[in-house]
Amino acid sequence: GFGFHIQTRNGGHFVKKLKKNSPADLAGMLVNDQLVGVDGVDVRLKKHDKVVEMILSGTGKGKAILVISQKSDSEADMLEKFIDPSKAVPQTAPQGGTELEETETDRGGSGGAG
Repeated sequence: GFGFHIQTRNGGHFVKKLKKNSPADLAGMLVNDQLVGVDGVDVRLKKHDKVVEMILSGTGKGKAILVISQKSDSEADMLEKFIDPSKAVPQTAPQGGTELEETETDRGGSGGAG
């Protein structure tokens, strides 16, 4: 997986949790970054489930995620983060299986805008 969870709230899709040393962390994603694009497709008006599907499609390949990153209360940057699953720092797997971190389908807040 890519090592982050998204939550849809206030009509937007935001990074809710970020796993340390995951591909998303190493790409520079931050908690509360707002996802606005996945592989060149605007996701601002897409439903939560569709955004999750777009992120997970082709798992094993890299993903270009366009985010709005809040630098301060009054300043934000729009940045493209390329998340490469091959760049993950190996983690110790729990006994009896492999560790897999996927994007969750948390529908907290408004549930999406469209």
